[in-house]
Amino acid sequence: PPAGTEVAQGGGKNHLPTIVSMSIDLISKSDPRAGFRADVKAQDRDGDKVTIRYKWMLNGDVLPGDEENVLEWHERFKRGDELVLQAIPFDGKGEGVWKSQGSIKIPNSPPAIVSTTKGSIDDNGVFTYQIKAEDPDGDPVEYALKDAPQGMYIGRTDRKSTRLNSSHIPL
Repeated sequence: PPAGTEVAQGGGKNHLPTIVSMSIDLISKSDPRAGFRADVKAQDRDGDKVTIRYKWMLNGDVLPGDEENVLEWHERFKRGDELVLQAIPFDGKGEGVWKSQGSIKIPNSPPAIVSTTKGSIDDNGVFTYQIKAEDPDGDPVEYALKDAPQGMYIGRTDRKSTRLNSSHIPL
């Protein structure tokens, strides 16, 4: 039956719950890899407690096993993919109607430093650390220092990694 329709339940009538609003939000504005959150509001005319079931779709295909209001990052997500949220309310007596809304395009992901070396100090006290970063979307990575101490600089050694040098880092 359509949402809001009365359904006979053991001699009484139950109004089915309805979804009032829904959207998809990034958990972290600075890093889409933190995942996504469904924001769904529902109501029930009878005052029954309403629970929500979720379906997440990626480019039109259901993501099996992802049925919660939070969607964790999947490695198969790529910039430009489309996520769609579907939800259905349940009041303990009957289900409302599936609603599909809240589409979001997977945004660009920031690069991440993946190097694990500890760095070294040469005989002159110069600290050197080789930095390696990767971009999950395959974008080129550029290295820059913000608010670096005097004497600290980046020396490019190749396109995938760089060296951080300084003769003035207090240890």
